[in-house]
Amino acid sequence: MHRYPGYRCLNTFWNEPKYGKPYLMIEYAHASGNALGNFDMYWDIVEKNPSIIGGFIWDWVNQNFNEKAGSRTFAKGVIFADRTIQPEMLEVKKVHQFVGFKLVSAERGEVEIHNKYYFTDLDQFDGSWELLRNGVVVKTVQLKNLQLAAAEKTTVQVPVGKLDVGAEYALTIRYKLAEATAWASAGYEVAAEQLILQKGAAPVASVAKCSIDLKESANTLDLNGRDFSVRFDKKGGRITSLKSGGFECIAQGKDITGPELNIHCLPVGNDRPFRKSWAESDLAHPKSETVSFNASKQPDGSVVVSILKKIEYKGGSIEHQLDYTISDGVIKLSNKVTPDGLDEILTLPRMGLKMGLAKTFEQVEWVGRGPHENYPDRKSSAFIGTYKSTVTEMATPYVGAQEKGARCDVRRVKLSTPDKKAPAVVMEASEPFVFSALHCDAGNWQQPRKETILCIDHKMLGLGNGSCGPATLKRFWVPVQPYQFDFTLSVQ
Repeated sequence: MHRYPGYRCLNTFWNEPKYGKPYLMIEYAHASGNALGNFDMYWDIVEKNPSIIGGFIWDWVNQNFNEKAGSRTFAKGVIFADRTIQPEMLEVKKVHQFVGFKLVSAERGEVEIHNKYYFTDLDQFDGSWELLRNGVVVKTVQLKNLQLAAAEKTTVQVPVGKLDVGAEYALTIRYKLAEATAWASAGYEVAAEQLILQKGAAPVASVAKCSIDLKESANTLDLNGRDFSVRFDKKGGRITSLKSGGFECIAQGKDITGPELNIHCLPVGNDRPFRKSWAESDLAHPKSETVSFNASKQPDGSVVVSILKKIEYKGGSIEHQLDYTISDGVIKLSNKVTPDGLDEILTLPRMGLKMGLAKTFEQVEWVGRGPHENYPDRKSSAFIGTYKSTVTEMATPYVGAQEKGARCDVRRVKLSTPDKKAPAVVMEASEPFVFSALHCDAGNWQQPRKETILCIDHKMLGLGNGSCGPATLKRFWVPVQPYQFDFTLSVQ
């Protein structure tokens, strides 16, 4: 028995049977608020080692019924105090499922299926598969009834057909109860897996030939195209207005407007090894200075606006070079981030941009992992697809102040108004990113906001798996180092 064994210890010392006895982790997964990172990695080891018989999650249900209690001491669990499901529960279900899937050959559509049950044949379940192209389902097929005895494996062929060059393809396989049982109705999903058949580059809006009019004063820069306009505050070094068809997309009269560098988020329970250095560096209250602001018209009619800002923290600073390439309805944001100092920080909370959108942008649609909340080290249960929600529904109601609402491996996110009369704001990137869209901000979480706060992250820190045990695995850190990343904002 062992309490909160480190992943490295489990994967080295305990990776082979020891002492002729079974090994039980008496506590190993700390589900305190937004947590349970790298849970799947623990179980990869458990399933490879016959002497490890499992462990105990701390714990089952949130014992804190009153958010005003002011403490997260008992705000643990994979279900909320009212017994509704938290995202962690979906991760546990996925990792603990008794049917395993392994891609044998993408070209031949061969998949190995492993019956992990001890006494149950897979003929009690109905199987199906669906093929996704760039996050959109293009084919759905029922699998033939599969007779596979307990503990047995077999390889099946899934006729996915020819895959288009350059497109991303994913295969999702599901098994559901064929008949009702004492514990679930017929059609209840008992196992699912998504396998990537072919990686591809996500299509991104491009800067096209255009004619952007440039008008500059001492304090502002105004750019006007075809039914499209952008205004910059030169001193603040940011966009303060983005209009299409006369509709204002950027939040007005608030502290959060156009895209700006964002490295801060509210700590989660498992951030204990890091949050002291974050607080001492005062990441929540940076002091920003615009060092240079330049605009130039390009031969293709677009305009490049280059802004260099120095952002001061206690114990260090960051230089952020943000180049906007602007054409009609499309803005490419090229970022170069160079830290100086901040030596006491082991990992940053995140690395990305934050902006405020007008309050009417309530509808959210994204291509990426979902539909439920997921993070870099807690995403095995969230499959790639196309999902829709609202900004209000994107926030997971954890007790107390903490990071929430993220979706990972996103290719594209679109925010629009419920009536669809106004243009939609779309963010894309050539590499998958993390996003959240909420009616609150980490800088002042107690104050609900009508506008939408959109965070687009190039990198985000994992959740970790033990606030009183090992720190978040280093592979999920965001080191203090230089970064370069691009996003494309379009109004459609």
